[in-house]
Amino acid sequence: MPAAARGHGAGRSDYARIVRPDAPALGVGFLLVQIVVGYEWLSSGMTKLVHGDFPRGLADDLHERSKDSYVWYRHFLESVVIPHASAWGYLIEITELAIGAILIVSAVVWLGRPRISRRVGAWLAALTVVASLGGLMLALNLTFANGYGVGPIGPDSFDEGITLDVLLIGIQTILIAVSLWTFAESRRPVVGAGRTLTTV
Repeated sequence: MPAAARGHGAGRSDYARIVRPDAPALGVGFLLVQIVVGYEWLSSGMTKLVHGDFPRGLADDLHERSKDSYVWYRHFLESVVIPHASAWGYLIEITELAIGAILIVSAVVWLGRPRISRRVGAWLAALTVVASLGGLMLALNLTFANGYGVGPIGPDSFDEGITLDVLLIGIQTILIAVSLWTFAESRRPVVGAGRTLTTV
């Protein structure tokens, strides 16, 4: 039921209750999904870094992938990306590592200290938005490069339907939307002097 939280609760942000005031477990579940997405990007970046062959092999890989890509995207790859594939390769490695680290750390901070200052909550939400946007752009580019579709019917009976990259597009779009909402809620003025409203 609604109650006024005084003292140390004033000016604090409760992620689980922002996401769903009557069901904080959904907020926790959302953060666990964020950790899984972050782990996927972190694992992808670390794999590229450890093997060390991604930047120099990106051009050949894109040449092969682009055969099935959309015509307009194939032109983009051939004119912008492939001529500078090595630089793009290093950028992708760094970006994937950063995305993974930010998504995991921000989610762990929320889980470890669900009631944190509104300023910290706003920063965590903003970082999650930036990381998710980066992940969304990478997933979109991989989808375009491979010529994947998003229709409900796969190419054959042994296909999984949609790929991981397409799935990441949807999940990260949701991450962005919820994080923007959390950021907006964290920036809202505290109700009353020296107190804020919450639920218990």
